[in-house]
Amino acid sequence: MAKGEKKIQTMIPMDIEIDLNRIINAVSLERNSLISQPQYVRELIINHIKSYNGDQKSFVSEVAKKILEDFEKTQTQIESNG
Repeated sequence: MAKGEKKIQTMIPMDIEIDLNRIINAVSLERNSLISQPQYVRELIINHIKSYNGDQKSFVSEVAKKILEDFEKTQTQIESNG
């Protein structure tokens, strides 16, 4: 840990972690590079604070949102056919 940094931790339900990992995978595909959970959560927090302060828009791009929507539609179709 770098000087001036503080580690924070939180607990989330397992089903939320599954959703989080899907989002991380979608963002990784969009960026064409792997992103770890801690890296993603750190970016999410920092960018949320910047967005809240009016400095930046959400960093989850429309492409990542579209990937997630398509994935969810596919899952729904598979479940209704099975």
